[in-house]
Amino acid sequence: MTVDVLNGAGRPGPTPALRLIACPRPFSHLRIDRAVPVGGSIADIMDSLGLDPILVAHAHVRITDGAMTADPVMVPRDRWACVKPKAGAVVTVRVAPGKGGGGKNPLRTILTIAVVAAAFVLGPAVGAAMGLPTEAAVFGRTINLAAAIGGAAITLVGNLIVNAIAPPPRPKLAELSIGGPQSRTSPTLAITGTQNRANRYGAVPRVYGRHRVFPTLAAHPHTEVEGDAQYLRMLFDFGYGPLELSDLRIGAIPLDQFEGVETEIRQGYDSDPPVTLYTDTIREDRYALKITGDGGPEILETRDGADEIIVDITFRGLVRFDDGGNRQDRSVDIKVEYRLAGSSDPWIEHGTATCTAATEQVVRRGMRIVTPASGRYEVRFTRLTADNTSTRIRDDSFVSAIRTAQHMAPVKATGRCLVAMRIKATDQLNGVVDRFSAVTQALLPVWDGAQWTEQATRHPAWAYLDVLRGAANRRPVADERLDLDAFKTWAEATPAFTFDAVIDYPTTVFELLRDIAAAGRAGFGMRDGRFSIVRDVAQTVPIQHFTPRNTMGFRGIKVFTRIPHGLKCRFVNPDRDWSQDEVIVYADGYSETNASRFETLELFGCTSADLAWKHGRYHLAVGKLRPEIYEISVDIDHLVCTAGDLVKVSHDVPLRGGGWGPKS
Repeated sequence: MTVDVLNGAGRPGPTPALRLIACPRPFSHLRIDRAVPVGGSIADIMDSLGLDPILVAHAHVRITDGAMTADPVMVPRDRWACVKPKAGAVVTVRVAPGKGGGGKNPLRTILTIAVVAAAFVLGPAVGAAMGLPTEAAVFGRTINLAAAIGGAAITLVGNLIVNAIAPPPRPKLAELSIGGPQSRTSPTLAITGTQNRANRYGAVPRVYGRHRVFPTLAAHPHTEVEGDAQYLRMLFDFGYGPLELSDLRIGAIPLDQFEGVETEIRQGYDSDPPVTLYTDTIREDRYALKITGDGGPEILETRDGADEIIVDITFRGLVRFDDGGNRQDRSVDIKVEYRLAGSSDPWIEHGTATCTAATEQVVRRGMRIVTPASGRYEVRFTRLTADNTSTRIRDDSFVSAIRTAQHMAPVKATGRCLVAMRIKATDQLNGVVDRFSAVTQALLPVWDGAQWTEQATRHPAWAYLDVLRGAANRRPVADERLDLDAFKTWAEATPAFTFDAVIDYPTTVFELLRDIAAAGRAGFGMRDGRFSIVRDVAQTVPIQHFTPRNTMGFRGIKVFTRIPHGLKCRFVNPDRDWSQDEVIVYADGYSETNASRFETLELFGCTSADLAWKHGRYHLAVGKLRPEIYEISVDIDHLVCTAGDLVKVSHDVPLRGGGWGPKS
């Protein structure tokens, strides 16, 4: 290892160097790992760190060889000015609370070390193909599987969920499809058929990545009459925005193939203008009340809070036939009155509706009443045209609907992706529209190292951050508590990873973070009090060497996992109308001709067969090559590694390593 410095002749050139690994903060994971020119003493190296004298007083310094084969030797404080490390040596500095200079430290941590089968080095072919670490890796939490061993084998997927550095997603697709123990069924994944429905007091959907969504009803659908045509107005809620919508459909038919369709899309920005196709809160009550002259007036009531009343009068044919069988016009007059419900106030006459037509088809006429004050009203209908008994005349009249309109926005919440629709009610529709859907793409803030920019993204890193700091979190996390550089590195290093899911079921922040991290082969992590992730990445340079001299309480666990012949990796397939599908990933040496033992791996958030296959191969390799767990206790003044780091371990119990002790 060399660094470019000025040599003795004053010219730049390579000079032998040593490696410095320093943790200068006692309660921080901040670590310095750099090359330092040789020739200086330990005191010089400490001065170069620029630490506060109080921190220097609590520093512990150790030296080992560059390959970390020798046991680290502690350098007493009174020898710092005399000891000059040789070229290639590794100097570790750890500032720890408690008595400085080697006093006993009251703080101790427990490390769990994942051990690769048979050696610290993975098989080169599998390691290179799967991107696995080449040595043991610390993943920073204690796992007790003693109760799970007992001589019995456990499943591969179950072991990985509990034990892996980057565990797979917990089984979720089946539970959300049919309803689990807590009856938390996802409408998007439900196998009973997805449709638009009201979801009062339910979870507000949040889309991550790209997915087809059947939105909930944001308001009650209602019809209106315009001339002889009837129109249906609806308002749909796709959940938290902003979102990009494409491929709008009713059932399997593209929306633009329907006649007389108008739509308004609000992506979900706080600055979106109000919806104009569905402006009021309207509740519709349907009737088939026949109005006759002999029967006298008929009275119906509105809902509470009526600012306007909209009534539909319907005729099942309105025509008169002459002696030659020709259709002639037929007219019917109906008087409409209203007053406050339950009062003895005189009736207020709104007007008389005169309906004229010469058709045997259904005839509709609408009337709109603006009330003097918001309230509940009675509406009285009186047929002024005498009833007829002639077979040549068809003019039976009915009240088919009363709508109560309130002058208030149907959706008060901001930041929702809404679609308002007005569609002509012809034979193209079979009743109410209940299979409207669209392909949604989440627009999320992306950190570029200096600022946030909004982008259409599917990477789990930005979904993870949105869960922590987005509008769906009641207690959003401030940016100061986020390890933003770690998420930026994660996204840049794994551009092919995606998380495509609709969170439309009850869950917790931690559970969702764990699911999203699993989609990117990572795990939940905290670093210096900030939210971060732990990734399983290939490493060649160890951070620390553990031996019996700097550890205690060694404990080893052997997991007897039955490696399956193949994994049935389940995912959501966009090419099969966004339904669940599976791809079989075979272990080495097995194929469809000789494989008989399978396990199911549910890849929640995966929508690619190719990515599902890669995840399956990765988890098969992890289950096969990491069957052992080592657990050690370490005083904090000996600890410079963090979760996910590569370390070396030499110990006499598992017979790992070639030995330890001072290097002669």
